[in-house]
Amino acid sequence: MEVLEQASDGTVLVTHRNTMGLLLVQLDGLKGLKEWTGLSYPDVYEVKVKQDQFYVRRIWDKKNRKK
Repeated sequence: MEVLEQASDGTVLVTHRNTMGLLLVQLDGLKGLKEWTGLSYPDVYEVKVKQDQFYVRRIWDKKNRKK
């Protein structure tokens, strides 16, 4: 959370699936094994901070991947 809080506009953060899952639990209330296993590889989320509130939007999912 500290890294995300210190990131400036346009910063890209890259992490592993488990770490991202834990971060999403803090930011967006991602709960349980079902949601965690729903993360794709790769997966991309946009996180915006406005007035100390985090807004999370998934911008990548399995249908976006090229086969």
